[in-house]
Amino acid sequence: AVFKVEDSLTKAKLALKVIPVRSEADLVHTATEVEILEACRSPYVVSLVNSWLQLVPLHGTITTCRFLLMELCSMSLKDLIDHCPSGMDLDLIKTYTAQILNGLDHVHR
Repeated sequence: AVFKVEDSLTKAKLALKVIPVRSEADLVHTATEVEILEACRSPYVVSLVNSWLQLVPLHGTITTCRFLLMELCSMSLKDLIDHCPSGMDLDLIKTYTAQILNGLDHVHR
């Protein structure tokens, strides 16, 4: 799950992604996600501010969760597409496609 949060000191709006870690594979997967985000400093990739593991009550049991505190985007690409029921303008499609490809290029360098 992803939540919109506010930094109590700076008042900055951030995204907090909470990922339950139920196995060793989950732990490795989430650690890899953190490593990739830390290495991908780019205007085309969401910035990771901080990450940590924490025990939290979840559905009646104490579960380890990885928390990712990240830059908040105004909306997801899916939200943007959903807000354009008649289709997106071609120039907007070109802009987002270029940004996605720049992000992928940066990640795979």
